[in-house]
Amino acid sequence: MPIEEVAGSIFKVIARVFIFIFLEIFWDVTCQIIGNIVLRIVTFGKYPPPNDEDHCEWCVQVFGLIILLIAFIEIVNMIV
Repeated sequence: MPIEEVAGSIFKVIARVFIFIFLEIFWDVTCQIIGNIVLRIVTFGKYPPPNDEDHCEWCVQVFGLIILLIAFIEIVNMIV
């Protein structure tokens, strides 16, 4: 039965690659964009600074994720 084991291993690798790609796109694109927009509105354009200055990109992404979670909770509360 080595064929089934090889096929199962290949499927697991492919699934992990797709999950990794999806999470990277979600984290780096979606959370970054939402975090940038909301933080610029809240701080009146002072944070995050222009692209040539250093800042905590991870903090911007976490803030975007928090905003997404709050929006998701509010949508669920409106439906229920």
